[in-house]
Amino acid sequence: MTNIEKITKETAIEAVRAAAFEVTDEERSDYGRKLIHCFTGFLGADWDLEEVEREIQRAQVVAWNRGRLFGHQLAVQDADGKVWSFDVKAPESPAEVKA
Repeated sequence: MTNIEKITKETAIEAVRAAAFEVTDEERSDYGRKLIHCFTGFLGADWDLEEVEREIQRAQVVAWNRGRLFGHQLAVQDADGKVWSFDVKAPESPAEVKA
């Protein structure tokens, strides 16, 4: 898979912080929370930013997956091999691999 580029956990955390959105609709129960969308398989959900950061810290592999559709290009793999794809677009040009 040539579209995969391992990155540092620090780079991933910076990227999710920049991509997270704050819920501004006061009518919603999650008002004021910072969220980021995630796909795993065919299921999608909004995650709290803090939860995403914890998963990145525990991850075995963190990488850009430029081949992923719909902009969910931040891949996070845990020790059991489960992969989450977060709604973060990879930079246009590959950075130097630091992982």
